[in-house]
Amino acid sequence: SEDPRFSANPFVTGTIGNVRFYASAPLVTPDGTTLGRLCVFDEVPRELSTGQRQSLVTLARQVMDVLELRYRSRELERSLEELAAARDELRRSNHHLALFAGQVSHDLRSPLTAILATAELLATEPAVETDRDLHSMVDAVSQAGLRMNRMIEEMLGYAMEGGQLRLRETAVEHVVSLVLADLGPLLSQTGAEVAVGELPVVVADADMLYSVVLNLMTNALKFGRAGVPPKVEVTAE
Repeated sequence: SEDPRFSANPFVTGTIGNVRFYASAPLVTPDGTTLGRLCVFDEVPRELSTGQRQSLVTLARQVMDVLELRYRSRELERSLEELAAARDELRRSNHHLALFAGQVSHDLRSPLTAILATAELLATEPAVETDRDLHSMVDAVSQAGLRMNRMIEEMLGYAMEGGQLRLRETAVEHVVSLVLADLGPLLSQTGAEVAVGELPVVVADADMLYSVVLNLMTNALKFGRAGVPPKVEVTAE
């Protein structure tokens, strides 16, 4: 009541209380930020012993532990809510992806079926059967069509399974050879020279890998200097 820091405080003047003893310990976060103080008071004068002082500091630390735990719990709850929202959004996206893939597969199958049927009919024509070059061309069309059909099935399966790759040991050299066979007309048109180095066997989705190689090879053949036959090297590191 005689200390100028407290004498006008309503807890001391009698307006609220008649505090005659006050002690506190800081509430400090793990990163060193002081949030406030843990206070104890009484209506009679007292003196704290060394043990009591230490107990007050220890209690303040325990209060901070509880506050920190509540804060972390709220953070965890927010993270769980965000994860749940992301999961729901992923489910919606997968559903839309499956619908899209189904529609695209349906739209692609119609002209592809016509191509395969035409190639099959051509293969039985006497003029084709007796001409080795024509027969090879018709067979190439059929094989490319069948590969495209597998790619469509793979795309649909990929979407329906939520983007799960079908991994197995795949010879990259075989995949490249399929791509070069399908790009035969483009190779002839551009006069390209393709050198294929030693390629490994990798764990991959063969049809998806085919799509990647096809894109890379097509770009390499298309985007070059005008009038200069492209030279493409396929290597692995």
